Amino acid sequence: MAKLLQRIGSHERKFTLHITIHYIHMSVKSPTLIKVCWKKHSDISETNYYIKLDELIRRGECEETLVAENTFYYKNNKYLPKKSTLLFYNDSSGNSKKVGKTSINLTDFLEAPAENLHFPIKQCEDKNAEVVLSIKTEVSSDLIPCGVFIDYFDIDSCDDFSTLKDFCKNLKQAYNEQIQENLILKATIRELELQNVRIN
Repeated sequence: MAKLLQRIGSHERKFTLHITIHYIHMSVKSPTLIKVCWKKHSDISETNYYIKLDELIRRGECEETLVAENTFYYKNNKYLPKKSTLLFYNDSSGNSKKVGKTSINLTDFLEAPAENLHFPIKQCEDKNAEVVLSIKTEVSSDLIPCGVFIDYFDIDSCDDFSTLKDFCKNLKQAYNEQIQENLILKATIRELELQNVRIN
């Protein structure tokens, strides 16, 4: 709901993002095969090869690039935050098990490529685990209006909305009220024009 409210009055643009995984640093208790997955709705981009770790080798090289297209929303001269998550799976036993995740605000990297970034791997047994990666973006579309928006709609009054149904109902009501005001304004202008014709 909060994301929908933020997007009112915004424009959207698609970017293709390239996230290159250089290596991960993680302590494990036995030989481990790690796969990195970047999931966006039904689209999944994942590493083709496993990152190998064991008790002695705690740094696993990768050098694979994950690619996905994302839509960003532009409002008030800046892009709205867009967080994305990398998931790390242990496939050593044949049954894929999630062993950590990393959250990234992709908006931070739209202006220029960034290299050798260190991100902590959360929800991992090794509290010092991290992934080192680079991010590059390419513009995939022009900046276009995001659907139909009503600039006069008071976003600050939306704090109590609990469902999308409530949001749509209030948005429709505000839209209808604006239409009614426009009709009254047109009728007033028309009446003034007629009066001016009679005077002349």
